[in-house]
Amino acid sequence: MTAQLTLLARICQEPVARLTPDGLKITALNLATNCGWGEKKTTQFWKGNIFGEKFAKVIPYLKKGGQVMVSGCLSRATSCYTSKQGENKVNPLEFSIDMLFLVGGDKESSSNSPSVHAKQDVQEEYSDLPF
Repeated sequence: MTAQLTLLARICQEPVARLTPDGLKITALNLATNCGWGEKKTTQFWKGNIFGEKFAKVIPYLKKGGQVMVSGCLSRATSCYTSKQGENKVNPLEFSIDMLFLVGGDKESSSNSPSVHAKQDVQEEYSDLPF
């Protein structure tokens, strides 16, 4: 029995592709989700793996800061380790991505989206139509 999960998350860094010795392509996608608000806001990190060429046409559009919805099976639970500096660290949860949806652009591109002025210009252009 496997645990299914669906996340609405932001991409932490550009996707990284690597090949196994058998020639299978694995693309790693580091994601972050937020829970709570204000001082109680926490961030959970996730590592999603895309096996093969499943989303080859979509991967070029996955940029740091972009928002995606992913669904898949949990493959490794959280594990803890001690860093060289003696700090306790937590590895992100790992899962294999079965479905991927582009939800929105990154924070920078949202500021470059068409402005209200552009919408008003279109409305003024058609304001003299009789219907």
